[in-house]
Amino acid sequence: MQGEWLANYLLREMAVPHYFATPENRWDDLILPHMPAWTVVADREAAAAFHEGLPPGSGFPWLVWARPLFWWGTFLVAVLGIGLSINVILRRQWAEHERLAYPVARALLRLTGVAGSKGTLAELCRSRLFRIGFGLMLAIICWNIPTWFFVAMPQLPVLNAYEGLRQITIARGFPDFVLTLSPLMLIFGYFTSLDVLFSIWFFHILSLVQAGLFNRLDLGSSDPWCSFHPAIGWQSFGGVIVFVGWGLWIARHHLTEVVSKALGNDRIDDSGELMSYRTAVGMLISGLVYAAFWLHDTGMGWAPVMAYWFATLVLYVGLARILVESGLVFLRGPITAQAFTWHLFGILGMGPASAVSVGLTFSSFCDAKTFAMTPLSHVPRLGMAMARESRRALGPAVMAGSFLGGGRPRVYPLPGLLRAWKL
Repeated sequence: MQGEWLANYLLREMAVPHYFATPENRWDDLILPHMPAWTVVADREAAAAFHEGLPPGSGFPWLVWARPLFWWGTFLVAVLGIGLSINVILRRQWAEHERLAYPVARALLRLTGVAGSKGTLAELCRSRLFRIGFGLMLAIICWNIPTWFFVAMPQLPVLNAYEGLRQITIARGFPDFVLTLSPLMLIFGYFTSLDVLFSIWFFHILSLVQAGLFNRLDLGSSDPWCSFHPAIGWQSFGGVIVFVGWGLWIARHHLTEVVSKALGNDRIDDSGELMSYRTAVGMLISGLVYAAFWLHDTGMGWAPVMAYWFATLVLYVGLARILVESGLVFLRGPITAQAFTWHLFGILGMGPASAVSVGLTFSSFCDAKTFAMTPLSHVPRLGMAMARESRRALGPAVMAGSFLGGGRPRVYPLPGLLRAWKL
């Protein structure tokens, strides 16, 4: 649930500014005055200890870290609440009215037998063919693990390993056509409709052609966070705006019922949802309001705040909608909300304080991937397989679990593991 590199980016975002400030880069004059002290570790010694290690015999500076961790934690709670409430509100529209595939949830339900299907995990384990396939994949994983530590061991070219990439050059200036074997995508692709799978590779080929033509004509600007060619990224973002807007228009009758139920219309039944529509709508509004004021207090002007949240919601609702239909768990946004806000106003339009605040948001929405909205999209669908009396506990359990398991595990050398084990 922590998204791609959230713990990594967030901790570095708090510890980097005061540590790397030097007279040469003039961060003390240009950046730090616009960065509220409660968003970062303002103590230079504590920031240095984060990068260089604590001096012998000194304790961890909890008081210095407590303030930024607390306020960033409240922001992340608001973002998780927004993501969960939106998915609860749209669950019936996506699952029942539009009958989207939910490939990830369907795979899990098939393996647990909840969906009433044959071939559950217990039955599969008794199958000789399954044991052979499982053993083969496990052997590949076990072989690839030590290849990260021993250069002489080559990785087996499967499981999306970089060594398994095969690039086909089309022409000068055209992006390479990349081929790789990903069993994970093959599994989820099995539950995805053929027309969706066809459209994925067909439009990918079109994007390669367009990107190549743009490169040959020297069109498009540089944007390192785009998922593809910058011109394609911005074009795709326009498509996502239309995609999300059209989806909300189609769901207008359902959304009207949600609002009506939240206002007290008892004729609408929401007893089977993870939370009542009144709770979901209240959580959504309170989360958006708190997150907006939080960003404003970091120095972001109200106009950039509105633009930033517009782009964020469009990207994450669109990604979640595509994920529940296609199962593309490696999906990422075509651009970032930061890029949209930056190019909409520019540094002169938003001012230095807003620019610094936009930079701070990269810690939680860096690559427009997976945080909050997209992984939570399958939770309401999985909840439908639970008993009604148990569903209401799923939302709080997921929220708590996302924080308990929010850190990205590190790989330590053996001496570090032994020291950690002794501690």
